[in-house]
Amino acid sequence: MSRRTSPGRPDSAELVRLLPAMGVLAVWTALMPAAGGFDPADWLPAGLVLVGLVILAAVGGGRLLPPARAARRALLALAAFTAWSLLSISWSAAPGDAWESANLLLVTLLAGWTLALVPWRPHTAVLGVLAFAVAASVVCALALADALRATQLDAFFTDQRFNQPLDYPNTSAAFCLIAGLPALLVAARPGAGLGVKAVAQAAGTFLVAFALLPQSRGSVLGGAVAVVVLLSVVPFRWRMLAGLAVAAVGVAIAARPVLHVYDVASAGGRVSAALEPAAWSLLAAALVGLLGGAGLGLAERRVRPGDDARRVTRVAGWALVALVVVGALGAAAANAGRISDAADKQWRSLKHPGVPFAGRQANRAGASRLATVDPLERYDYWRVAVDGFRAHPIRGIGIGTFGHAYTTQRRYPKPSKYPHNLTLRVLGETGIVGFVLWLAFLGFALAGLLGGLRRADRPERTLVAAALATAAYVAVHGSLDWLEAYPVITGPVLGLVLVTLVARDRAQRLAAIAAAVPSAAPLVPRASRLDVVPRPVAVGLAALACLAAAASLLAPWLSLRYEERGVGRWRTQPAAALADLRHARALNPLAATAPQAEGLIAVQLGRDARARAAFATALAREPYWVPHLELALLDAQAGRRRRARAELARATALSPRESVLGAARELLAGNDRVDAARATRKLFAQETPVRLR
Repeated sequence: MSRRTSPGRPDSAELVRLLPAMGVLAVWTALMPAAGGFDPADWLPAGLVLVGLVILAAVGGGRLLPPARAARRALLALAAFTAWSLLSISWSAAPGDAWESANLLLVTLLAGWTLALVPWRPHTAVLGVLAFAVAASVVCALALADALRATQLDAFFTDQRFNQPLDYPNTSAAFCLIAGLPALLVAARPGAGLGVKAVAQAAGTFLVAFALLPQSRGSVLGGAVAVVVLLSVVPFRWRMLAGLAVAAVGVAIAARPVLHVYDVASAGGRVSAALEPAAWSLLAAALVGLLGGAGLGLAERRVRPGDDARRVTRVAGWALVALVVVGALGAAAANAGRISDAADKQWRSLKHPGVPFAGRQANRAGASRLATVDPLERYDYWRVAVDGFRAHPIRGIGIGTFGHAYTTQRRYPKPSKYPHNLTLRVLGETGIVGFVLWLAFLGFALAGLLGGLRRADRPERTLVAAALATAAYVAVHGSLDWLEAYPVITGPVLGLVLVTLVARDRAQRLAAIAAAVPSAAPLVPRASRLDVVPRPVAVGLAALACLAAAASLLAPWLSLRYEERGVGRWRTQPAAALADLRHARALNPLAATAPQAEGLIAVQLGRDARARAAFATALAREPYWVPHLELALLDAQAGRRRRARAELARATALSPRESVLGAARELLAGNDRVDAARATRKLFAQETPVRLR
């Protein structure tokens, strides 16, 4: 048997073919400290890099589609969903937002496609999981170190909750868990080296403990479900439980000082004094993980159970899972009254979004934010998403258009760009067609992960457990938040699923070679319909697709760069700034942000005609309340009070609960002369934030 077909470790040629995957990991690592890539200014150039990596992977592997049938079907279904999302720009009420959302989905698809073209084996895939966890740990540690050195902590907190490294508490917690839980699985995997076990256990323990710092309730629910999935799928449950026990010790050490940070911030205390002991406790948790992982590795070398012992531990593992389930049911029965009361309050809030939550005062009196059940504005978000689906059930309102709809229909002062529920977002924004394509992607992926799982070996089941656990986590937490807006969350989760599908298929083929199967048919990848297309035609279509993807990402990125530069220098170089904004709106003919910014700057410069033209362009692209308000101020400045009131009424119809419009209404109620530039500065002036110290 040649070294090339050996089922063991990859040879040097295969390592070279792993270079595109290393590039994807490098892209994610670069996006981690940049708020997880949330800003289009970060993920648009990252997408251009991914286009190059897809080409590199396709050329290096000599394939446009992965050989694994499940991965191929899942990718094509996701590509169809992406294409439908791009098509929805044509009927979206906010085409600029629609293009941005479709491009973000395209970036995730490009990352997944690159990884699916790489010749993964379970061993190399596990190392990739560990590399991602280590990178996430380093980024989280550096973010915490930056907070400890900072003199002002406002940028590190959102609503008194630590928001790093993704600049938003809930997604930061999610990021830590989708990296940390698979790392604990790697640490528990039989046969892993002592160093791998120690590093993986340390990274996993640190990340799980760090996830408590942002105090995200969705992460607690998602993490619990992910752990259940892990224990249900892995064949080495006792090893997994031992690793989870080590992690639990580390989390227990860190929990009190970590949770105390939010208490101090909420009470207006000295946050830096609470943050330092929390940092030391997280370091202690990591050391517990390091020593515990090494200890478990040494114990594993000394104790090698036989077949009978394995059978006993397997039965005992299932018995323990059953015991946990029975215990949970018993706890639920003991607290049936409280659960019923909470469910009743939740149901009333769900049926009457916009009404203050009945249990809000009781929640605020509680000791921990993690124990509260206040849904905040989520039920109102869900109402608007469902209304969008009812209005356009087949095609939806258009990808990324929820924020535009919610601005008009919301029952709370706070706006939102996302419905905080991935399923409702897909339904509301892409309709039945998009939802069917999304379900097809999920169905193909799940069928590939679960198919033949009982016959799979331990490395394969390790990867399947990691993929299913992270996917389950996103399914649960993504039903309460907007995780899909972060490339370092959606990309790795999708990537892990596709890598697992490819690695399983490759492992089975290499095992067949090792077993010297007489028939060569099972060793040849089954042809898809695209595989039988003449190669020149397929290559030409792929080249066109790559060019289209690059153009779709490049134009809005250049537009954004011009817009940022123009906004940044309008005070010192007004003519150059207006020229930049003119280039920005030409490069992105769908977005309204560049002409709106041009109009606002022209108002401040006293160029009223330029401002009116810019606001008219912005309104032609997207009906939004800010241009109407500015036109009202310009009309009032010119003495056209009736037209000013009409423009203000249009602005109010587009955003009825906008507080700025109430102040503008009072301003226009009198007969005093209105200075549009001064009024704009006054209306949009932000209140001085309360500084954390």
